[in-house]
Amino acid sequence: MPFFRHGVLAQALAVGLLLVLAACGGGNDRGRFAFTMSLVGLPDSTGLDGHYELWVVQNGVAVSAGKFLVNGLGPTATITNLAGDRQYGTAMDCVFGPSITLLGEDFPRITAASHLFVTLEPDGDDNLTPSCQVILAGEVQGNTASLTAAGVPVDGSIPCAQPDGAGGFYLGLGDFSTASGSFQLMSPTDD
Repeated sequence: MPFFRHGVLAQALAVGLLLVLAACGGGNDRGRFAFTMSLVGLPDSTGLDGHYELWVVQNGVAVSAGKFLVNGLGPTATITNLAGDRQYGTAMDCVFGPSITLLGEDFPRITAASHLFVTLEPDGDDNLTPSCQVILAGEVQGNTASLTAAGVPVDGSIPCAQPDGAGGFYLGLGDFSTASGSFQLMSPTDD
């Protein structure tokens, strides 16, 4: 991963998120809901060359629900926007919504979501597409979603879906629990 340290990916494997619909947006944001998430365990992103971004898949299209930084470790880490001047809450209880993220009408309609995922994005990223460096993903069921690093089975048309090697697709990190490898150490004079 070009813009995050190697240890960040390993630390993210133990992270889970929970989504709960919290309140309806008002005014021009009608129908767009704010939601509460737990980001406990997501590695600190301060001092790194990049940031996190939350994506909502609605009607087969990935829509950003906000770019964010994690400042600190554990349940008291603060979740902020990239400038650091808007706090979404703590890692234990942070809120993403149209007015909080300043996305307004561009904030996704969470009630139309099939999946959520979090990516690692490079500094200066200003496009509307995910990097597909997916570290957490999950399916929305009712008004909750549990996101895991292990990945979730998805339809191949979902943005950032990866082939699973068995004819299906997954979103997130692959399951390497059964992976193995070998090596042979040789000196330049060995045949």
